Amino acid sequence: MTNRTSPARPRNERAFTLVELLVVIGIIALLISILLPALNRAKENSNRVKCGAQLAQFYQGTKLWQYDHKGKPFLAGGWRGQIKTYMRKSKIYVCPSDPNPFLSGPDSMLIDIRQTTYDMGLEEGIFARVVSGSSEAGQIRLGFDDIPVTMGGDGDFNDIVLDIVLIDDDTVEVRVVSKDAGYTFDLIDSITRKVLIGDLGGQNIGGRVIRGPGGKASYAFNALTDQIYNRNGKILAMDYYKGSANVTGDNWMPVGTNRVPKFVRHGKGINVLWTDGAVTYVSDYRQIEPATTAIRQSLWLKK
Repeated sequence: MTNRTSPARPRNERAFTLVELLVVIGIIALLISILLPALNRAKENSNRVKCGAQLAQFYQGTKLWQYDHKGKPFLAGGWRGQIKTYMRKSKIYVCPSDPNPFLSGPDSMLIDIRQTTYDMGLEEGIFARVVSGSSEAGQIRLGFDDIPVTMGGDGDFNDIVLDIVLIDDDTVEVRVVSKDAGYTFDLIDSITRKVLIGDLGGQNIGGRVIRGPGGKASYAFNALTDQIYNRNGKILAMDYYKGSANVTGDNWMPVGTNRVPKFVRHGKGINVLWTDGAVTYVSDYRQIEPATTAIRQSLWLKK
């Protein structure tokens, strides 16, 4: 019987030396450092395009809403609830580059003021102010004024007080806290206008609760939407930190290491929806900053 033995391994085989291993690691690290910024830029460009496309869909929503509500003004306060019937998912309200979207409120609820022709949206803006809580904590308390200060309101923001609570990514809860106005308010479905809670607050202090689809957002309509909607060359909506952009009192102060306003999330630029339906990327937010009188009058106001 013949004994078979395994062939001997070549003696010239050897492992990598430490120096060679470090060289390979260095080359890989160098390639990553070269490619990663390019990949990040490509991702951000994709996010910016998607963000602009979402703004364009908002415009289409306003046109459909106007068609269905002939003669009624489209208001910045409540824009989300007004166009929700024409939007497919709540995710469209959040920019993919926004790390901290604000708590906007319910998608399909509005406050109907029986004495007026307009409704109030359940988000911070000309009709409502955050009086406590925070978006980060997932709960805000909104105080409402049925008449904006610009229309002669008293600015006390206590006509109605509601808590908006984030339940999950697609659901919010509205809790009635109090009412301190002589008018009659109803919480309604923005699509069907069915009364969800009649006589908000009534003579009692709170206790009523209702849930619905909603969540966070990254955009605002110009607070003067109803005045500039059919005019050319005006800012209709844009990337922002609350649902209504008030040119006379909002915060555009630069913050952070990049020294830009807190809502600027595409480099130093902003996606802007114009009154003709066009969406453009303004590469430097200062080109549309309303603090400058000439810019405020030409791009933001009715004049």
